[in-house]
Amino acid sequence: MLIRFNEDPLLDILSIKKAREEAGMALLTPAKARLESAGIPFDVHVRTGNPAEVIIDLSREYHCDLIVMGTRGMGTIKNLLLGSVASKVIHLTEKPLLLVK
Repeated sequence: MLIRFNEDPLLDILSIKKAREEAGMALLTPAKARLESAGIPFDVHVRTGNPAEVIIDLSREYHCDLIVMGTRGMGTIKNLLLGSVASKVIHLTEKPLLLVK
């Protein structure tokens, strides 16, 4: 069965992209509030794709001196099956990486 949401498939793709960006921004709201209240300057970016590759691409695009990221996100079992994002970033980046537990 084929369900058409819109006659123009490009509009559907753009709608999905917009919804993802809005959801990403909503998830970042608590972190943004904490940084703002502490007076810490920051930039917000919402991207889609392979997480490790997106992190590497952003670090290159913005000429970052250091990548800081957490070590736990998916849980022990999934990390064994899929490999962790942190592990992939370690292997893909030439930049210093600070992992926070």
